[in-house]
Amino acid sequence: MSTQVNIEEYENILKTHDWTYQYSDDPSAYARGAGSLQKIHKHKNTTPKHQELFIRYHKDVEMLN
Repeated sequence: MSTQVNIEEYENILKTHDWTYQYSDDPSAYARGAGSLQKIHKHKNTTPKHQELFIRYHKDVEMLN
């Protein structure tokens, strides 16, 4: 059974996610980032608003690269 996150919780997850975790030399930072990203992807299609937030935050990150 999957527990859904509400839109405020989801936005907080997106805001606090370390979008550069893949570059970390610290295994625990990498594990936290991977777990957070898994949660982001798990809930991104919950509602259209979740999808909108995911796209907004993901595009913001792409601009940094």
